[in-house]
Amino acid sequence: MKRIIILFLSLMIGFSQKTSDRFKQENSNSYRSAVEYTFDDIPDNGSYTCTLSGVHGNISIYGHPGSGVHLIIDRQVRAMDNKNAINILERNQIQVFHISDDKVVAIKRMGYKYENKIQSHFIIHLPINTNITAESRGGDINIREIRGRIELRTKGGDIELKQLSGKITANTGGGDIQVDQSDGVLNLHTSGGDINISQSNGEFDTSIYGGDLSLVQLKGNINASLIGGNINLKSIDGDTVTCNISGGDLIAQTLNASLIGQIKGGDIDLKNIRGSIDVNTSGGDIKLEDIYGSATCSTSSGEIQGNNLFGAIKAFTTRGNIEVEKAYDSSLKDHSINVETSDGEITIVIPDGLPVTIDAEVMGMSSRDAITSDIPLVEKVFSNRIYGSGIIKNGVVPCSIKASNGHITIKKY
Repeated sequence: MKRIIILFLSLMIGFSQKTSDRFKQENSNSYRSAVEYTFDDIPDNGSYTCTLSGVHGNISIYGHPGSGVHLIIDRQVRAMDNKNAINILERNQIQVFHISDDKVVAIKRMGYKYENKIQSHFIIHLPINTNITAESRGGDINIREIRGRIELRTKGGDIELKQLSGKITANTGGGDIQVDQSDGVLNLHTSGGDINISQSNGEFDTSIYGGDLSLVQLKGNINASLIGGNINLKSIDGDTVTCNISGGDLIAQTLNASLIGQIKGGDIDLKNIRGSIDVNTSGGDIKLEDIYGSATCSTSSGEIQGNNLFGAIKAFTTRGNIEVEKAYDSSLKDHSINVETSDGEITIVIPDGLPVTIDAEVMGMSSRDAITSDIPLVEKVFSNRIYGSGIIKNGVVPCSIKASNGHITIKKY
């Protein structure tokens, strides 16, 4: 039996600097193989790439200052006996190469038979400044403290990234992605899982099919696309945040950035935004609070509520009520107001002394009670509509209010 074990292990000699190997029986149907490799001459200057291809199992990669690579391949085999375990390992060989000319440390799986009988764990210690390319047939990927180009793909498993820097691409066919304290250009995708990014800086491009997105304490621009999930943004500092959702809600709080949101079948809830917003939903409510910039919003079927809207306001709904409170900030130049509902009521609150020109119109009603205003208006009544107009001071701020089949209420404070 020892001769067979030696034959199996010798297949990898010559491809790498193997420092030790162990093979033992753990219980009646479980065997463990652990092989270690060391490459002392791999520099910490970003010139090298570590690649994993065709592997199946969990991958853990840790960066360290200084040169040298240490690799452990830990494999647990379910087998009837010792001979059967060795046969399974022989048919699922993993080879490790150090290709100095290409500056690559390569880990490659050479066989795939009886794959379901093996659980593998790849533990790799690399110089901090190393590039990584990993393609896994299934399993979790965990990487910490690496600076370089990182490309990850797993057919099914979670990806956890912490303290990374560089151009990072991660894709999982079914699992969550967690990123913390990382900088660079991040492109992340999952089909059937959540993405959570926190305390990171750079450019963020994310896409999810069937999961939620949470972005907290980020600096940089964001582009996010979701199908069947919610987006939650908090404490974002950047130029532009773009969100596209089909079948989910958009929730954002404390943003120092402009926000663009296209939602199909979900609600929008925005609070404390310092920047312009342009959002619409094809079926949901919109709630805005403390918006320090122009606010453009529309819904094809839902209510619109706005409180402390400091910039220009454009709000439209085809079916629903609109309630907005205009606030004033002298640092903003555009304070125009344009609100309209095709089927509902409008209540608008305007700061006392704001120099507005009001044009208010209610369609489908002819009673003077259709428009109630704290600001004096000149009203005109027609057979199927009522129109009111008024001016405060020099009236340099246009204010258009249109409702169908519902009352208009204008208040001042």
